[in-house]
Amino acid sequence: MYLVVLPITILLVLAALKLDDIVQLPIWALIGLWGTLVPAVVTVALRYAKATVLMARLEKEGLL
Repeated sequence: MYLVVLPITILLVLAALKLDDIVQLPIWALIGLWGTLVPAVVTVALRYAKATVLMARLEKEGLL
């Protein structure tokens, strides 16, 4: 699942840097924003990737 987590992490870091340049929010707001956004994005990406892998495996075995 590193193939999913690594690109998501890179995109989130780049988004955080760009948002900080544009908006310049206080630190407490950034901690709140990224503290909730990062786990949500990573969780959704991993669930989608695992579902895709499971669907491909089931189709390969002819169960779907």
